Amino acid sequence: MSIGGSENQLTDITEEEIAKNFKVEISQEYVVVFYSIMLGTTLALRPWFHRFIF
Repeated sequence: MSIGGSENQLTDITEEEIAKNFKVEISQEYVVVFYSIMLGTTLALRPWFHRFIF
């Protein structure tokens, strides 16, 4: 896709419609993904945390 004013407006409109229509579903999915990534990173980086912080 080429970058243009009309296409930028269309993307903004679609993002607003998606946020309005599926706000709860998207927020729940982002929370699940966020916590899964945080748990994965904390478990993977636990030895480095103990080396540098503790």
